[in-house]
Amino acid sequence: MSVTARLTVEEYLARDFPPNTQLIDGEVVMNQPTYRHQRIAFHLARRIADWTDSEPGRGEAGLGCDWT
Repeated sequence: MSVTARLTVEEYLARDFPPNTQLIDGEVVMNQPTYRHQRIAFHLARRIADWTDSEPGRGEAGLGCDWT
């Protein structure tokens, strides 16, 4: 049996957890995108790219990136 101690906000913030985590009732929860979420994000990005490419001067659009 495994028992994990709950974290306080201060303990959570003092550690180096990945950015896609959050503290819920003292437990660290990692949010993984679902297949549906990824599919919707892909279709939205494709439609936005099609729109920006359809006429000159519409600028640039894209998904957020972590360049570090």
